[in-house]
Amino acid sequence: MKRFSVPSLLLSSVVAALLLSGCSPVPYQPVSGDLGDARNGYLDEQIAPGTYVIEVRQLGRMAFVLNYDETITAFKQHWHRRAKELCPAGYLGEPEVLLPIEARLDQFRCSTEECQNYPIVSGIAHCHQRYSL
Repeated sequence: MKRFSVPSLLLSSVVAALLLSGCSPVPYQPVSGDLGDARNGYLDEQIAPGTYVIEVRQLGRMAFVLNYDETITAFKQHWHRRAKELCPAGYLGEPEVLLPIEARLDQFRCSTEECQNYPIVSGIAHCHQRYSL
């Protein structure tokens, strides 16, 4: 039987932790282009006064394979954070998980087989209106 020393076990644990931390959910950021990580983040579009479609995605990462539930939870938190930024007086609406072919925003809609492995979080936020006299 092979014996492992404490330093080698510690080193293995540190390496495993570093590899897993590299697969953390997408950071909170707007989508800023079409290349690389710029495709990852959130997009929003005002579809009526005080009504926004908000979608969050992350393409080409192992986060969905290794941490599906945590990634979806992070996406929903990003959705709510963006809704609060767009609707400072509060909002109605909840995000849901969709396949890219079902995306509400054209920029996130994708029908290729490759992108279907990366669901998106999408929802409509209806802002509360506050009026001042």
